[in-house]
Amino acid sequence: MISNNATHQAATPSEGVTVKVKPANGSQESLFVGLCIGAILLIAAGALLFFLPAPPAPALLAGDIASSQLSNGQKALLTELNTAAQDIQMWRQGEERWPSASELAQEWIAPFNQDASWRSRGGHQWQHLSRGDQQWYWSWPTVESTQSLAVTSMLLQVSPQGEWRVWFAKSQPYSTLSAMEQALIYAASTPDVTAQLKAAGWLRVINEDHRAH
Repeated sequence: MISNNATHQAATPSEGVTVKVKPANGSQESLFVGLCIGAILLIAAGALLFFLPAPPAPALLAGDIASSQLSNGQKALLTELNTAAQDIQMWRQGEERWPSASELAQEWIAPFNQDASWRSRGGHQWQHLSRGDQQWYWSWPTVESTQSLAVTSMLLQVSPQGEWRVWFAKSQPYSTLSAMEQALIYAASTPDVTAQLKAAGWLRVINEDHRAH
């Protein structure tokens, strides 16, 4: 007599086990190697850009001065004027007109405002001259500077195209404020404004941090 257990075992078919085996074609290893090579190339490219020498500065013309040649005090003035130029552009976009020098001072925009350093820098009185699409903001010292800035007057040219130019006068080219105003009005009306300003003794600052301006 056959036991029930034996009968059950004979009636149950054997179950097969399927195991999937990935082909040993090295796809994972190739991907890992490719990622490593890509990372190495990115690091090498970054290092190359870091160690490449900076592009040469543009050649200076007569009447030009590079921002790197300025003293620390003059660089501080240049930074303030660069920031002011951007503030002036934003003012024009918001108000649809150019601000006056007094409005810039009221908004506490340096160097137009009269802060603690205003008198020590020479107590510059700022004026605004509008000639066509060019806006000129220029200064006239009212007291003798106690700082060794070697800057007697400043000129900021701003255009609607978002460009600006900074000028410094290291020796006062005009005898009075009125004479300076008339000379700037004349210079703004000439075809070669740059030549007129340089001839009067102004130095055009080649702003190496904002070469497009």
